Amino acid sequence: MNFVPSPETTTGETAPARPPSQSPFIPLDDLQKLVAPVTQRPVTLTHSDRIRAFEADIPQALRNPARIVAEPIAPANATTYGSKTLEEFAELKRREAAKILHPQEAEYVRYGTATSRRVEKKLAQLEGGEMALVFPSGMAAIEKVIDALIPNTTLQKAHFIVGTEGYRQTRNILERLVSRGWIELSVIPMDHFDRVQEHLKPNTAAIFFETPSNPYLRVIDVANVKRQVVESGSQALVVVDHTFASPLNQKPLEQGADLVVPSLTKYIGGNNQVLAGAVVGRKELVLRVFELRSQSAIARDDECRRIEEGLEDLAERIELHNRNGAHVAQLLARNPNVHQVWYPGHESHPDYEVAVKQMSGFGGVVTFRLKARDFHDVAAFTNAFVAASPEGTYIAPSFGGESPLISAVPIVSHFSQTVEERRARNIPDDLIRLSVGTVPPQQLTDALVAGFTALEQRQGPLHDGLR
Repeated sequence: MNFVPSPETTTGETAPARPPSQSPFIPLDDLQKLVAPVTQRPVTLTHSDRIRAFEADIPQALRNPARIVAEPIAPANATTYGSKTLEEFAELKRREAAKILHPQEAEYVRYGTATSRRVEKKLAQLEGGEMALVFPSGMAAIEKVIDALIPNTTLQKAHFIVGTEGYRQTRNILERLVSRGWIELSVIPMDHFDRVQEHLKPNTAAIFFETPSNPYLRVIDVANVKRQVVESGSQALVVVDHTFASPLNQKPLEQGADLVVPSLTKYIGGNNQVLAGAVVGRKELVLRVFELRSQSAIARDDECRRIEEGLEDLAERIELHNRNGAHVAQLLARNPNVHQVWYPGHESHPDYEVAVKQMSGFGGVVTFRLKARDFHDVAAFTNAFVAASPEGTYIAPSFGGESPLISAVPIVSHFSQTVEERRARNIPDDLIRLSVGTVPPQQLTDALVAGFTALEQRQGPLHDGLR
């Protein structure tokens, strides 16, 4: 279907048929005639004007096929920076080569801007690293880190170690590289990180793990992993996906990690309006990633400004997330309609002792298994929870925002996989992940009561451990 507005819908007149041999692209003059009546703009339009005009003319239902968690922000970026003299430009290139560029200096936005460099400095300070880089997404950052750790030789493949739990797309990238014959990969149970030394090889490039992990929030002892690497004499780097804790609840770099890769979309962005990621660590390592980022993409300035805004009130929001996470974990742990609860700060969690030692707070995500018989039981619970929650609550895959988000993990995150594939990754059909948000605890209690009441109406009388 062609969504480009026709002359009939904009001017009421029928345009003459275009000869078959003519280019399919609309000439600029015709384009201006199409757009101007809709937007009441002058006929002379800039490139940005034309884009915005077409966006304004697309029906809302087509622009947003699914309801969005937060309204989008209009992008605004300059792309090129210039000098008035060649000598000045040559000096800029010399400083760029020496890695001593001032934040205001850049020749092209892909190498960095004043805004991105300012955000990177703040992120490095917050994580406890020497240098940081921002990317247009967390996955873009992860992909470039992996790429930077693969040696530029075919004589020996790089070996990576990952856990059975973690962000699915990260593992997908590594498995794709294995299928192409570019790397070796060891996928180890989460409990094996306590003896990760057994899995090290002479060509191990990195031990890559998420702590807490997705979806069971397993906590890996970063200091212990690093100690084993050092004692073995291995050159392997310890790389941590540092998204589920936030740098206010955990400091992997201080505990021995070489690099951390946070998704800024989650807690740091904090409002479901940011799509960005970062790499933070020792300068020598981050510079290896910088060389690759300069060939791809950087987080836009409007995203960086939103990240800055998120950093300003991060401490207050994390305190509320920690409070609500502990509150919900306690409620669910004593509810007989729940098989099991995973929350690092709850005594029942398998890594509770490590979490207490390594973390100062435990975050706003709680994972649990319902005692559900089928999909309809899960749907009854999640639908009722959303309906009874504050406005802005959705069934969605993200976390870390102010509003609660609930995810039926097999549907929201693993729908494309077969039952056997989900079982192999330990994803049962009744698994729920709840991002609690920063709302008052009573609102979460009320929403959970509504969810379990709906479950009871489907299954018959059940004990309500929330009241």
